[in-house]
Amino acid sequence: MVTRATLHIIVAAALVTVFACTVCAAGHQGITDCFVCHDFANGHHDDPASGNLRWVPNAIEYPAGDIHEPIAFTVFSWDETWGPIPDGTLADGDDTKLDGPCEVCHTQTAYHTNTGDGTTHFDAENCVVCHPHFPEDGDYFAPQLIGPQSHETHLRAKKGPQITDCLECHDSADFGRFADGKQLAGTTVCDPCHSPGGAYEGVDDEVVGAKPNWEKGIYRTSGDALKKGKDHWCATCHDDGSSVVKGVIAPNVMGDDTTYGYNATGHGRSDVNVQCGDCHTLVSKHTDRKQRTYKADSENYKKGYRLLFDMDIPRNGTFGVEAFELCFACHKYEDLFSPMSNFRDDNNHLYYHELHLDDGFAYYPCWDSDWDGEVDSASSCTACHNVHGSPTPVMIRHGELISSPDTDDKVPALDFRWYEADGSTETSLREESRYGALLCGAANNDLSYNHVCYGCHATGLIAYDRDIDVVKEIAIEEVWTTDLSDNEKTAFEPGEDIRYHVTFAMTDASDGSSHVIARGRALNLSGADWLTKFRRKKTLSEGNYHWSWDKAVPAEATPGSEAEVRITLKMFDAPDGTLFSKHRKGTKFSIEGME
Repeated sequence: MVTRATLHIIVAAALVTVFACTVCAAGHQGITDCFVCHDFANGHHDDPASGNLRWVPNAIEYPAGDIHEPIAFTVFSWDETWGPIPDGTLADGDDTKLDGPCEVCHTQTAYHTNTGDGTTHFDAENCVVCHPHFPEDGDYFAPQLIGPQSHETHLRAKKGPQITDCLECHDSADFGRFADGKQLAGTTVCDPCHSPGGAYEGVDDEVVGAKPNWEKGIYRTSGDALKKGKDHWCATCHDDGSSVVKGVIAPNVMGDDTTYGYNATGHGRSDVNVQCGDCHTLVSKHTDRKQRTYKADSENYKKGYRLLFDMDIPRNGTFGVEAFELCFACHKYEDLFSPMSNFRDDNNHLYYHELHLDDGFAYYPCWDSDWDGEVDSASSCTACHNVHGSPTPVMIRHGELISSPDTDDKVPALDFRWYEADGSTETSLREESRYGALLCGAANNDLSYNHVCYGCHATGLIAYDRDIDVVKEIAIEEVWTTDLSDNEKTAFEPGEDIRYHVTFAMTDASDGSSHVIARGRALNLSGADWLTKFRRKKTLSEGNYHWSWDKAVPAEATPGSEAEVRITLKMFDAPDGTLFSKHRKGTKFSIEGME
């Protein structure tokens, strides 16, 4: 009969065969096989009352040939917060006994000694506080360095530089000091990466500096968010200082922090207060030796910029909320695609957010989305806006962030200005502005003119006239389906009658009447292809309205499939006039029966 002890010996022998010449020898200098530290034939696995744990023998031979005894290993793990480290651990740091298995060799090494005689590198401390011999990954033969959170960030975390050589930062003769021979308070080793010379002091600042936060860390325990009050941690590298990591200059998103920049004119300003972690993931790969991590031909906009939300960039045919998920996580689609938007020309009744971002130009490549000098995408929000803040109003791109690294070769880019009613006096206040103007280039013209996009206008400074008193808007409140008796219903059989409903509100601050056109499309989302169209047009005054259409579900609709009705309302100043406002909304319904 195979006893438990016999089974342990068999398993251990197999381990010896696999690991003796690879893991043990590679991980512990001078050790040639597992039997140096383990006695699988006579030792014990998990019964400290019978002897040492893990088959550790009572005596261990030094690599030099001396015998060390007695060896005591009866405490599997110990947290220093529980109290004094007891005798019987891997390394208790007690220089009167030195009887832990680790201490057999670690009184003889150049570093990591545990003799208590003043030798550097955490002398007389328990080795396993930073080097667990039984880590969570179960690799018992490869002790790992834990140390403070900062070690994890620098060595292994994706968001960190993933340093592979301790000597990049530490003194080879004394790991308690840094490569310049100084201790933490006086070292300059941190300076190149952590940028002490910018608007946000990255090395010694008491709140977000690298040194004051070395031991306790800047991140929450989960590692995916900053601790409370540490919001400006990212700014310490991404300011106007000189942070260079792995040869790459950290892009300056903080500007000069006075006239422009994230906290001055961007989303970080006090009236908006969006933090870096609201849009960016703080756990994905960050320092990768690439100056720009998004490339249009790789279609990696979300991953490249470490975003929490998608953007369809490069954009080719997509439109609506789904195409700009990042921006519409906060902004309201209806506010930007209506007279509520500032970006409009009231003389010509044009709404430029809608014009540039809706389906009309969704297939028109005009924007250099990865700033390499070649057009690769239809326009999107970040074509015109530097969301991190620019010197021009409403975060219109001025060229600082898209310029070649450490240059301003794309300034002034779009060069947007606001003007007062006289058309010539510039203002930075939206409530004072009536005109807006920016640089543009004719279609297919060289991007070098504004460094951002091709245009649809004559090359030069173009302007639009905005009447700040005019508000014309149409807004859909609800879309739903019923039977012909107006009983609300969301499942219909093929060929069954169906009534499509929409309620909407009209706002017309000019006290006039506007022309409304409704277009509806009911279509399959699965199953056989089918499409039902309907429309209506009427001149209406300001108020609330309810329209409906009686139709039938096509007989060819597939039982068990899904369908949707989408209704689009457009508001014009007159029949065949200029578009003022547009809104689209839909609802889903199902086709009854089994496929």
